[in-house]
Amino acid sequence: MSGLAGGELKPSHVGLVLMGEDGLLRQVAGGEAGQAPWTGPEEGYGTDSGWPGARAVREGRTVVVTDRQKLARGYAPETVAGFDALGLHTLACVPLSGTEGVFGVLALGWDIPHVVDSAERAVLVVLADYTARAVERAAYLDERVSIALRLQQAMLTDLVRVPGLETAAMYRPAARQDMVGGDWYDLYPLLGPHSAWAVTVGDITGHDLGAATLMEQVRSMLRQADIDHPGRPPHQAVEALVQACQTLASRPAAPSSTPTSPPRPAGHWQFAWTNAGHPPPLLARPGALGEPAEELRAHDILVHPTLPPGPRTTHTRLLAPGSTLLLYTDGFVEHRGQGLDAAMGEAARHLAATSTDTPLDEVLQHLAGTVTPAHPEDDTVLLAIRIAPHTPSAC
Repeated sequence: MSGLAGGELKPSHVGLVLMGEDGLLRQVAGGEAGQAPWTGPEEGYGTDSGWPGARAVREGRTVVVTDRQKLARGYAPETVAGFDALGLHTLACVPLSGTEGVFGVLALGWDIPHVVDSAERAVLVVLADYTARAVERAAYLDERVSIALRLQQAMLTDLVRVPGLETAAMYRPAARQDMVGGDWYDLYPLLGPHSAWAVTVGDITGHDLGAATLMEQVRSMLRQADIDHPGRPPHQAVEALVQACQTLASRPAAPSSTPTSPPRPAGHWQFAWTNAGHPPPLLARPGALGEPAEELRAHDILVHPTLPPGPRTTHTRLLAPGSTLLLYTDGFVEHRGQGLDAAMGEAARHLAATSTDTPLDEVLQHLAGTVTPAHPEDDTVLLAIRIAPHTPSAC
């Protein structure tokens, strides 16, 4: 805080006092480490109390205290005690005014006699105006990010439990703009004679509330397309999504729909997938020690408004008990300064090296911490599925 008021002012103490939702004023910045707030009690004080900051807010003007006797007569005893403890001689409290009125105080203290003349008062007013704008801007951005994150969390619901499967998902927004984006994951049951489940990941271009809102629309349309096509291969659901987006002029990008069938004999699962432009899913097979996870590279043309619709295909694989499948969006492996193949190879090695006893949540945390940069430039979704190890029944 002291760097905020340099130049000719040279205060020994600078404090920022803001009004909370409860209407009390509290020092939120300033002072020295381990030192109690010197502009008021830690629990806060009202605008009608006997503190110089309260008077500045109450009267909407700069309040300057230079006479200890007047301080003792006109303010709370705690104010005098604070002055004495810090050796202050002069205190100036300047109200912070925003769009909704006065919301705080900028307090400057000097430990030597200091005259605050009319010219310096004008400087303090300008400094307080600058501070008020910065505080309001920070509060606005904080509230915007908070709302965006709550919206994103509401959209990306917890995964439902699937008998015979362990699942885990992770979403990490790019560290910029609204801290939200257009990547998604989903897991839901499918209608039909067989109890199948659909797993989807997708990516809408953008890193803001607009991308997050469009993401939820596209994710819902893909889910509806799956439900409307019971028993059909997943590529038909993606084709239906593309047709709907063309009708509505949306901009989907690279959905990946991966229904799984009920368990086959001996705990196996039939895995059917269609890939519309995502990096390949990774499959770590049990017993393949020392081998990287397999990259399931079969894919079709990217879903994008600038590209014409192309043929879509479904691919299948029988997953053995103990297998781990990883679906992800491109933010996981597309990094500046590193080739895509190298990043996918690193991810495949780390996935294969994890024990089947390690919870999938921990596996995703490990992968995100080793493969993804600390400050990613794109959103990242990771979704992992592990087939429950088969336990032969007793004779």
